[in-house]
Amino acid sequence: MSKKNKHKTPKVDPRVLARPRLDALFERHARGELDDAGLLAAAQALITEADLPSVLGALVTRMHDTPEAERDVLMTLVGRLKNREVIDYLWQQVKKPRALTLDAKTTVLVILKGMGEDVDISDPGRYFSPRDLKPSDLKSAEDLFHAGVRGLARHLRDSRDPAEVEAYMHHIYKMPENAIAGSDVLFDLVKSAETGGTDLEADFLYAIAYTTSIEKLQQAAEGALGRLAAKGVKPITPAILNLGQARFHAAYMTDPEHPWQQSVTVAWERGAGVVQALVFLLDFGVPWRGAIKDMFPTQPLSPEKLRRDLVERSEQKMGERQYRVSLARAQVTIAAAVEANRKYSIALPKDFMEFRHLVDRWVLHPSAAEIAADTTRDELAHLPLTPDRSHKPLMIDMRDPEHNETFQNFVAQQDEDWDEEGEEGDFENDLDKLYSFDDVAADVDKTFAALNNKLPWFQPQWVTDYLATLSEEDPHGLDRFDEELEWMIDQWADLKDFIQYLDEDVDEFPSVDDLHGFHLWEYLTDTAVGWDEDDGRSRAENMRDLFTFLAQRGSLPADLPFLRDVNTILAQEDHLTPLPRPEPLGGEIALRLPEFGKEKREEPFTYNEWWMALALKRKFRDNWDKCRKEIGKRPDAAAKSAILDRLRERQTEEPEYLDALRVNFPPTAVDYQRAEKWFDREQVNEARAW
Repeated sequence: MSKKNKHKTPKVDPRVLARPRLDALFERHARGELDDAGLLAAAQALITEADLPSVLGALVTRMHDTPEAERDVLMTLVGRLKNREVIDYLWQQVKKPRALTLDAKTTVLVILKGMGEDVDISDPGRYFSPRDLKPSDLKSAEDLFHAGVRGLARHLRDSRDPAEVEAYMHHIYKMPENAIAGSDVLFDLVKSAETGGTDLEADFLYAIAYTTSIEKLQQAAEGALGRLAAKGVKPITPAILNLGQARFHAAYMTDPEHPWQQSVTVAWERGAGVVQALVFLLDFGVPWRGAIKDMFPTQPLSPEKLRRDLVERSEQKMGERQYRVSLARAQVTIAAAVEANRKYSIALPKDFMEFRHLVDRWVLHPSAAEIAADTTRDELAHLPLTPDRSHKPLMIDMRDPEHNETFQNFVAQQDEDWDEEGEEGDFENDLDKLYSFDDVAADVDKTFAALNNKLPWFQPQWVTDYLATLSEEDPHGLDRFDEELEWMIDQWADLKDFIQYLDEDVDEFPSVDDLHGFHLWEYLTDTAVGWDEDDGRSRAENMRDLFTFLAQRGSLPADLPFLRDVNTILAQEDHLTPLPRPEPLGGEIALRLPEFGKEKREEPFTYNEWWMALALKRKFRDNWDKCRKEIGKRPDAAAKSAILDRLRERQTEEPEYLDALRVNFPPTAVDYQRAEKWFDREQVNEARAW
């Protein structure tokens, strides 16, 4: 097979092989079966059997969720493993962005200091960056950052362009949300920076002055900059100084006369080949009446990616044209929307407030020079800058008692349509709201929770671990518009669809060995073949990669029938190989009758029982005695009589159950023919083909 035809095997993190065994050692230690020396000896034996990086990786991973009471044991164990390779590995984890949580990184630094390494916690900015923090870390980080301005400034200088500076500062501005001292943390940073008094701190102050949406903080930073300038100290880093040098790039909006809503996108160039956009959603219904309903800033994008993702893809997805418009039109449109927010007491979106400085500078109050320099051919020039919407009907105000009866009638008329569209719409909206790897992981957990443990052999963490391997870097560091995150979401969409498909017949899969390739083939023929461009090949490859990953790390058997079958389906490069469900032998579960008996349980019926019930109906017109007499002439009379007895016994619990069976699962002519063939010419077989 040529190299290009070989499928790339998913990356398998070797740590996953060591972690379960390491956890078992710690559990034995917690139960008192191992003392500290025994734990060390067992860990060293595991290192010998596996390899040092795998065990170290498992130990570091364990630091992320180790309770405080167990941390001393973990620190002692790692400390006793001291050698150059261990020290180098720990430093590598400290320096790698987002590799460790704040608590885990602090633990590693304490271990390194105990090993004699040069660790200076008095300057935490050497080791910690706001980009590394999650909301749960912020309270722990507050005290560190009170004293860490120089470290923050050093990280800030690593930014390649103003957009990266903006993103970095946004992480810092998140601190007051959970910090005990609130926004005082930010003012303390300004004071500390001025006290430092070098161009490093001046860079930091300049970034605050140009990126904060807090007016008093901006004034404090500008005042500190002025006092430093009087001493001859000024900011010097180009990416930071260019914060005030953004240039208008382009603006787009959907039809302003649309009856429901409008989107407006304003993009500015922040450096060579780097643009960033603010995207606004205006709603023309009640209670918004043209106010801003939502807003978000994009990540730094190339001009090509901006047009592809925010213009072309939006047009394809929403079916609404994105018109290229002038900056002046965008300015007037958003200004009118902000006024509607004020007039109708509609709160501005959270992102609007957090990025108010950009909204003011780029949209509401751009310089006269920028507006004059804009030579865009406005595709809506035939419309006034502020279209008259007075003739447009408003949505019914469901909060208004005057229209309550009308609204209820409207709902009653639309209920059926909403019900039909609801499930698909909800699924799409759920995926549209996945902005990070953590969002994807949460959606995985939510999907499995809806199964109510009906697939106990299939764990949500397995799917999350597999999706994490699709990123070359730490998936937790992926941003909203990163291609790797989009790819990950696409893969999860396919997996989610298959998992929900399995849920429809979940009782057919009590164990992983009961899952077969024909289940995937039935799924593909129902959902992909004739619909997807590749007839479902990419979906099948996704399933194969997931189960290969799980088999390689030991979560599932390596000789799993499903994995073998999927490889059969994908064997041919130019088409999928059909793998239909094999003919039933008789012992398989054919169906389950719901709400059976007093317990209202699901009652399973094998194919043998189903065929007997159909033969009883079609061949003997529900004449039990005639059926039993005919059975006596068959070579397998004892086996068929036992099946008839089982059907009869069920009548003591549910006298009309056979009628219910035929109503719930209407048999076809083919079903009746198959049942008569089984009754007349085949012997009972309790074996199962699946």
